[in-house]
Amino acid sequence: MATGEITVISRDTVSDKSIDICAELLDGVLLGSVLPVPGAGEYVIDGSHYRDDLKVTLWFGNTTRRMPILTAGVARGPTSGLALWREMHRSASTPLATQATLPPKEPWLANRPEPGLREHPESASWTGEWLHCLGWTWMEYGRDRLP
Repeated sequence: MATGEITVISRDTVSDKSIDICAELLDGVLLGSVLPVPGAGEYVIDGSHYRDDLKVTLWFGNTTRRMPILTAGVARGPTSGLALWREMHRSASTPLATQATLPPKEPWLANRPEPGLREHPESASWTGEWLHCLGWTWMEYGRDRLP
């Protein structure tokens, strides 16, 4: 959202094991928990969903004192992607290159940098891959995986 760049992310770039780990994390997050990101040190996530849309924020810190690093939105169905896109713009605290009225066609994964990213640029070394995993996990979440 900060650059307006659009990229297709192939499912074969994310392992089934990574999807399973991320799905367990989403189980807790969707119950209202703030949970540590496995293997990511002092990073935690929280989030929510509405129908086919997921919104997750990655934070640096612990459950009581933290700063936002990035927020991701995943729209997997055609019913409410526009609402999530608009919310991602409405709640932005940094300038975005995209327009609130022009969302991409679903399904999509968008990431929005937050102010804490400037203070923790090291997170950029792993968040791209983590976002791909999050996106594909949500696409498959609650659905049977084909053999």
